[in-house]
Amino acid sequence: MAQPRKTKTLLQSMFFVTYNHLNAPTYYWLFDPHSEFFHRWDIVTIVLLTFTALVTPYEVSFCKTRYDALFYINRIVDVCFTIDILFNFFLPFKTAKGTYETSNFVVAKQYFTTWFLIDLVSIIPLETIVPHLGFSGQTGNLKLVRIIRLLKMAKLLRVLRAGRMLQRAEAALEVDYATMELVKFIVFVFLNAHWLACLWHMVPVMEDKEENWITSYSFLDESDGNFAKYLCSFYWAVATLSTLGYGDVVPTTHVERMFAIVATVMGASIYSYIIGTCCGLVAGMGEHQQAFYKKMDVLNHFMSDKGLSPQLQERLRDYFRFRHSSTHGNPDADSRLLLDMSPALRAEVTTFTHSVWINKVQMWKDCTEEFRMRIAIALNPQHFSAEEYLIESGSWNTTLFVVERGIVATAGRLCLAGAAFGTDMLEEPRQRTYCAFSLSNVVVLGLERDKMMEIIVDFPEVRIKMRKAAIISIAREHIIAYSKAVLYSVNK
Repeated sequence: MAQPRKTKTLLQSMFFVTYNHLNAPTYYWLFDPHSEFFHRWDIVTIVLLTFTALVTPYEVSFCKTRYDALFYINRIVDVCFTIDILFNFFLPFKTAKGTYETSNFVVAKQYFTTWFLIDLVSIIPLETIVPHLGFSGQTGNLKLVRIIRLLKMAKLLRVLRAGRMLQRAEAALEVDYATMELVKFIVFVFLNAHWLACLWHMVPVMEDKEENWITSYSFLDESDGNFAKYLCSFYWAVATLSTLGYGDVVPTTHVERMFAIVATVMGASIYSYIIGTCCGLVAGMGEHQQAFYKKMDVLNHFMSDKGLSPQLQERLRDYFRFRHSSTHGNPDADSRLLLDMSPALRAEVTTFTHSVWINKVQMWKDCTEEFRMRIAIALNPQHFSAEEYLIESGSWNTTLFVVERGIVATAGRLCLAGAAFGTDMLEEPRQRTYCAFSLSNVVVLGLERDKMMEIIVDFPEVRIKMRKAAIISIAREHIIAYSKAVLYSVNK
């Protein structure tokens, strides 16, 4: 079995690396998309994309081109996206087989033939280049202004990068996909309303007619600033997207009417799609809880049909509630998920989840990582209600138990989380002379004798330690039995 990999330096962690069957690393002149550096870079990129999605449409529609602070902020943003383009030429992608492409030429060719042109167009500072194209005169200047306004909207192509950022973020972060989809739809609706508002204001600006929806709207006059105009535009956009259409902001030119028709059709489509999808998401967000409620309803009907006593009904409800809370409501799904993993990933996950309890067991504390990994895979979670026998006197010594949660009384002692009992299963098969009794609802990890014997064959030093633990357990058992016999004879 492979040994743990050595910790990489900060510089090494930035570059993509693969390991062979001996864990020997092979470094490539490619960046690791899952490194800490790229996680932080993705955060920076998402912030810049948010700035572009919100500020650029407003700037194009409401602001005049000036060499002010916003102009220089845009140049800084352009530089950051230019650096991101360079990074993408050295960022490996996953092939159809699920492995990362490690050829620099193939990686660069893949990016060049897919996203490069879109990313390149989005970083060109058109407001700086277009004024030098040779327009002259008043008509030329007006054309220049309109061309600059239109071409600056190309920056919104950067928003297409968000999909690539989110794919990497989903692998790095713990997210609830139903909640994430709901947040996506909320952001989608807000961005559509924002962009539609900016475009609605830009129509009369580009058309440049004296009579338009701005001049005919009674709540706006020439003294109102850009914020008041944006507020009216956003109000119209929300009313249109939600299919309300109050009718107080109305188009007055043919171009405005055509734009309003397109916006209304688009708004009705978006509204219908979002309502249907959101209803499905909200209904599915409580799926596990709903499954638990259905199970409890079935249990209640079952207990009523069978005429179980109130005390037994209470114990059953308490047990199922405990099982639901201790397994986060979906133990079957957890088991299926582990089965879907590859053997190596399953071993790592089970070792991590059970390492706390394995490390608390004295006879396993100083064992090798490989031994503990194999033990973790063999452990089987079991649930017991309060006042229930885990081991009955006279049963065969076939199972060792580790308490994960709850309290168990056995052989004259209390076993709390991390305590092991039933260590006599390492001896020859025999009937047990003691019992184990749950004092509360408990979760234990069971280890069968046959599986344990298969494991310790490869670890003789562990076998010796476990034999010693079994001898101590047997000695304790006999001492307790002898003490009970003495007390019985004295009292008699």
